[in-house]
Amino acid sequence: TSGKERGESACTSGKERGKSACTSGKERGESACTSGKERGESVCTSGKERGESACTSGKERGESACTSGKERGKSMIKDAIRKDLTQAMKNKETLKVSTLRMMLAEIVTKEKEKGDPVDGEVAVKIFYTMIKKREESARLYEEAERDDSAQKERGEIDVIKGYLPPQLGEDEIREEAKKVIAEVGAHDLKGLGKVMGILSKKLSGKASGGETSRIVKEELEKLQQE
Repeated sequence: TSGKERGESACTSGKERGKSACTSGKERGESACTSGKERGESVCTSGKERGESACTSGKERGESACTSGKERGKSMIKDAIRKDLTQAMKNKETLKVSTLRMMLAEIVTKEKEKGDPVDGEVAVKIFYTMIKKREESARLYEEAERDDSAQKERGEIDVIKGYLPPQLGEDEIREEAKKVIAEVGAHDLKGLGKVMGILSKKLSGKASGGETSRIVKEELEKLQQE
């Protein structure tokens, strides 16, 4: 009996050790599996986070560069005028000095109105307005035979024009005017507003509004008389 009991005990012990080893191996396997899964998810999450961070960083750098470039563009026209003003003062060019100061003053006034730096497009519009006023003044002075005053106005116009982009000649403006007139089907002065609305945008910075309007009127009057 004793031998039998020892045999059964040994058998039971072996069986329990087998179960324990199996359970332990299973637990270690599940633990290793879970750990691997967690590490995989961690690596995946980390990579995703790094990717999102790099994307966000790149976007922020791009936006920063764009904003920086825009701000530099806005300050370039003022910087150019200030630089030329300094040189004109050294050269004692009285007319140019006074004109450049007036140009800067107009830009500063517009910036205070807008609450934002003036860019090149707005600056061109300011300069066109300044030219238009001086052309009118010069015409009135000439009618009053005040040639010295008229000459001064025209001298200022020449200075201001130096800061405009390359301008179209009258023939080029007329050609563009004819194209737009044909596109909208205008045949008399009633179509002036419609033609100018399109042409002004098309020739923005390339021709003064006054000259463009004059040419469009001439072309529409020709059509009206036909």
